[in-house]
Order: sequence, then C-alpha cells, then structure tokens
Amino acid sequence: DQAIATSSSPTGSESSGSGGSITCYVTYPWAPGQDVPQSPAVYSAQFSRKDGYDTCAKFAFRCTAAAGTCTPAEVQQGVWRTTFSALSRATCASIKSGSGLYRDVTCCDAMNCNKPDPGTKVFQAPVLTAA
Repeated sequence: DQAIATSSSPTGSESSGSGGSITCYVTYPWAPGQDVPQSPAVYSAQFSRKDGYDTCAKFAFRCTAAAGTCTPAEVQQGVWRTTFSALSRATCASIKSGSGLYRDVTCCDAMNCNKPDPGTKVFQAPVLTAA
C-alpha cells in the first residue's frame, strides 16, 4: 500500500490541554520532485497539542473519486491505501468506528508511534513556503 496526504487540521475535537507537541509520521500526496499523486511520501513532523493534535494515526481507506489523491486506475480497482497522520483522539476514535470505511486503524500517542512498515521510504519533511 502507498500513503496519501491527510495532514489537515483536526475536526470536531477539543485540545488535550496537555500542551507541548507530538511528533508523528504523516503523508504528503507525492514524493519530492513529482507533480502527480502517484508516489506518496512519508515524513516525520511535529504538531502542537494545543491545536488539537494529540494522536498519531495509521490506517487504510478505499480509493474513491472523492478521495482526490488516488489515480483513476486505483479508483477503478478499489485499491486500499495506507495513510499516516496526526489527529485528535476524537477523530481517531471516529475513524476506528468507521463501519468498514477504514481498516487496519492504529491510534497512539507516543513520538512517531505510527511508524511505516519496513520498506516504506521516509523522506525529509517538505519545506512549505508562503506564495
């Protein structure tokens, strides 16, 4: 399985109130130097707990046209893609109870606890700049 990006802000969550930060593996739509979402990149990034990020997650979802980051062939074949993210506990609990929408869901709260499987290339975090 390959990963896709899911590093949006947590929704429907309260901050854990514990302060500090959490470091999780996350996915970026494609590897550096590519402009199509066919080769997702995994990297480690730090997130502020005060912004609601208190859980690292790893899970698979089925490619659909709505996913927006799967190729047309993957949508046609119904491919399952693995993704890595930093989320709120509430969001991760919701994914776990997603009634078949997700599978192989892992939620954890230690540094980089959502480690990719061996053989997954981990890139240095992308540098994002303002336009």
